[in-house]
Amino acid sequence: MKSYLVLFSSLYGLLLVALLFGDNAVRADDSTLSILSYRLVFSINDVLRLPSDVDVDGKGNIFILDGTAGKVRVYNPEGHFLYSLGSASILNQPLGIDVSRQGDVLVADSGNHRVVLFPTDNGPERIFELPAPPDNKLPDPTDAVFGSAEGMFHVVDNENHRIVTLNESGNVLWSKGT
Repeated sequence: MKSYLVLFSSLYGLLLVALLFGDNAVRADDSTLSILSYRLVFSINDVLRLPSDVDVDGKGNIFILDGTAGKVRVYNPEGHFLYSLGSASILNQPLGIDVSRQGDVLVADSGNHRVVLFPTDNGPERIFELPAPPDNKLPDPTDAVFGSAEGMFHVVDNENHRIVTLNESGNVLWSKGT
């Protein structure tokens, strides 16, 4: 069974569509988004269980976070499968992903209340537990991005309505929100 990757759920997805479809037209009005013309860029021949996010590294490799499978599936720019990261025993309901230009992969592991870093050098994954705020609600990381400084990343904690910035040692550098 062939699955086609189509992303329209966010501004990021619309930007990706514009970049991939080049001169073809995409039209949006107050209520709908219409594709006036398109061309197939690539197809993925795997069955994706519940893709929740996508990113691209500096080489053009495509990283798809397959949430219910607990995996990051990696494809080359033509859509051919390369490898996968994680498993259901490591990731539980992951929602957000960020990939550095070098290929490090940061995953917001919502079901486990943490962030997981898969280094590009194929070393072991690194797990960063998010501290609970004073009212002790478990954190719910829904997205994570690498920071502008080396060894720093930002995490969206949806349950506690905050952004948390951690360093590569897992120490909280900054937190904002209540």
